[in-house]
Amino acid sequence: MAKQRITRSISIITLILLNFLYLPFVYAAPTSVMSDSMTREKASTPSNHTIKFKTPTGVPVGSNFQITFPVGFNMSTIVFGDMDISWGNTTGLENNDTAAQALAANPSGPTWGAAVAGQVLTITSTASTGSTIPANSIIVVEIGTNATYGGTGTHQIVNHATPASYTITIGGGFGDTGTMKIVIVTDEQVAMTGSIDPTLTFSLSANTTAFGNLTTGAVATGGTVVQLTVGTNANTGYAITVQDTYAGLYNAGTVSTIASAHAILAAGTEGYGIQAAVGLGTPTISAGYLYSGTEVGQLTVAPQNIATNATATTTNHRIDITHKASINPTTEPGNYVDTITYIATALF
Repeated sequence: MAKQRITRSISIITLILLNFLYLPFVYAAPTSVMSDSMTREKASTPSNHTIKFKTPTGVPVGSNFQITFPVGFNMSTIVFGDMDISWGNTTGLENNDTAAQALAANPSGPTWGAAVAGQVLTITSTASTGSTIPANSIIVVEIGTNATYGGTGTHQIVNHATPASYTITIGGGFGDTGTMKIVIVTDEQVAMTGSIDPTLTFSLSANTTAFGNLTTGAVATGGTVVQLTVGTNANTGYAITVQDTYAGLYNAGTVSTIASAHAILAAGTEGYGIQAAVGLGTPTISAGYLYSGTEVGQLTVAPQNIATNATATTTNHRIDITHKASINPTTEPGNYVDTITYIATALF
């Protein structure tokens, strides 16, 4: 009898063990392709997060997944409007923006729920048909001002105050689990400084020009066209002024002057002045000197703008100056001279 009891006991134990062997076990599937791209890694600094992971199981109807941050990361201001979720087979962004799962505080209809409790962010699918993320999808969760679907997020997670490496975990009702590392540092930025010296270049192609012998039979033109070449990196460009010593051609022997004035010069009529024209680039010639033929602009002892430009010059500009004069039968004989001063000013 004792042997029969022992045999029965062994048989029962064997049956129980065999039953355990055939019971189905549910294992948590490990996530992969895990990363958290942050906009700032400085301690105690608000940062956006773009969290990416691959789910072997997927997220079925009415299930959820959770992202848990270490204690010390301040998530108290984060709400559903600060989060976006997207997913896809390759990048995780295939179902993105207008095709992304809409989020609200609680799941309802086609809208998923997104909420933060302490350090845990929970995203919950709805019971609505089609509210699933397929197995082997890459899921992307954006948290912060980088969440732009349905409106731009206004809050960010504030980094831990202590520089160190920290672990973010993935878990929740969908059954998958995983961890990823992020690092917080004292400061992750490099402040750069530099300077650019202001530049101004200016030159005249000639410092002398001559009319030769003036006669009443023709309007005389200076033998050399004087080219003013200017360049600057000043953000509002440059101005060139012209200033005359005598306001005309001066004869020291007779103390007489062929006065300068705006005029259309003619043979046998006294007059003197200059013309300006664009040689290179895009300088703006002042209206009082933008003449051709025998028309000239007036030279005065007070500086006058002859050319300007409102921006920095990537290449040099050139202004071509022509001098003209005429006399009448009573113009005093002798040697006439004049000195004209051109000044370039950079407008920084």
